Amino acid sequence: MLAGLLREKKWEQAESYLYRLRAESVQLAAPVQTGSTVLDVLLFEKLGSAAADRIRVCCDVRIPDGCGVDELDLCVLFSNIIDNAAEACRGQPFENRFLSLSARIRSHMLILEAVNSAGKARVFEAGTGLQNIRQIAEKYHGTMEAGWSGEEFRVSVLLCLPQKDVQAEAIHAVETTV
Repeated sequence: MLAGLLREKKWEQAESYLYRLRAESVQLAAPVQTGSTVLDVLLFEKLGSAAADRIRVCCDVRIPDGCGVDELDLCVLFSNIIDNAAEACRGQPFENRFLSLSARIRSHMLILEAVNSAGKARVFEAGTGLQNIRQIAEKYHGTMEAGWSGEEFRVSVLLCLPQKDVQAEAIHAVETTV
């Protein structure tokens, strides 16, 4: 297919096909492995779509199943963040498009950060996606911050994880050793 497009001197179509081919091969070669099966599927699809739009994607997300955050809440968080970031990136020249996504659990907290190319800083009004993210952060007694840093847009989310599971595990561990 690519050779045929090049022979016909259809440069833009050939370039588009190459980027789609590259994005699909990256998806097949390196599926996302966060530790949460549901989140893996969502990120695989969303980040694959972003890569097909020629957005350089860096994903370092580690969230084990059973961490205490409802899977639907995780999907709403990541879906809104990625959709907003991809939309902002599409307005940028191809060479400037990027999305970096990271998440870790530390000291009973889930810390999530996304940074994407967004162009010049401007006043923005939080839309439905950012409001959804803020509501989930509040549900878990956490916080959400969003705004520009130079020509990048950054979203940071902190969720406090339920500790009842940790206490129950500690009690169970003591009971089994006695």
